[in-house]
Amino acid sequence: MKTVDYEDDKFISGENWYLIGKVSSNAGISSVEVTDSSGNDIGKIEISTSGGTISITDNNNYILTKNEENGQINELEYKIPVTGENKWAIKITVADNSEEKKSNYSNYSLNIDNTPPSFYDMRSDSEVSQYGTIKIYSGEYGNGGQILDDVNKIQNSNGMFTLAGRTTEAGSGYENILFYFMRVPENTQNPIRVYNPMKAHGATNKENRTDITESNKKVYINSDGLPVLYTTQISINESNKFEFTSSAVQNNDNIRIGGLVKIGGIYRKILKVNYSTVTVDSECETSSAEAEFVYAMVIDNSGESFNIDNSIKNDDGDKMVESYSKSGTNYTWDASIDS
Repeated sequence: MKTVDYEDDKFISGENWYLIGKVSSNAGISSVEVTDSSGNDIGKIEISTSGGTISITDNNNYILTKNEENGQINELEYKIPVTGENKWAIKITVADNSEEKKSNYSNYSLNIDNTPPSFYDMRSDSEVSQYGTIKIYSGEYGNGGQILDDVNKIQNSNGMFTLAGRTTEAGSGYENILFYFMRVPENTQNPIRVYNPMKAHGATNKENRTDITESNKKVYINSDGLPVLYTTQISINESNKFEFTSSAVQNNDNIRIGGLVKIGGIYRKILKVNYSTVTVDSECETSSAEAEFVYAMVIDNSGESFNIDNSIKNDDGDKMVESYSKSGTNYTWDASIDS
């Protein structure tokens, strides 16, 4: 199940989202009322006590769990469905069991963006079968660069190769661009290969590649079209849910700072790798045991450049020079690697 921490006006996408939270009162809870942004009733939980018997009306099935103490409900956990197309906002008002029926409220709001970003430069129908659906540039985006095809190939210039493109996103905004290098051999007897551009090929010419084969089912292209390493052996640190350990990490150069790992249905950015221990940018459920480590490069930082000594200015830790800039709803991005 996909879970994320709540933040006011956070963007979400997809369906079947719920707001899950808890309310409590030492005097006991008499009602939980849910209204929309216009004040219209959406649903209500009513709790009453008669002769020591607790009666609960919950026609919307909001209640997940409840705690009964001294003949009253003093805490309950609720689950309220998130609905709508663009904006979702509710107000939750809780009243206690005192004679005054003292109450308190809290407002919640989320943005819903179910429109995926699109690539600005699309190829004509006659080019798709040979070159794919989108235009990617080398060197730089636009007239200063070259569109990649069977003439303009991936090769370095002054020791580097720069990949560039443009994406349109009018909703939640730019988060990242992922890219990877995959070779599909003409001879079907040879395996599909995914390459790590941040690692040298070594004496065997194979040290920077991972083969995707029927016998190696742990590495595959996942449902989002990304090459991943799948493992069922991760252990979340219960005292620090941003951290987990996995034997799949140690000595694996494809799992690095700045990369992504999918845990609990959410892609999380890797902030630190220390042997078999990984730190990510959002908390994980302690029950999580599965992960997909993404074998791709991530463009999510701007303002990077080379210093005189070839070190990277403003590097985010992935050792790749990257940038993106916004103009209206368009984002132009690039990344430079040692090819």
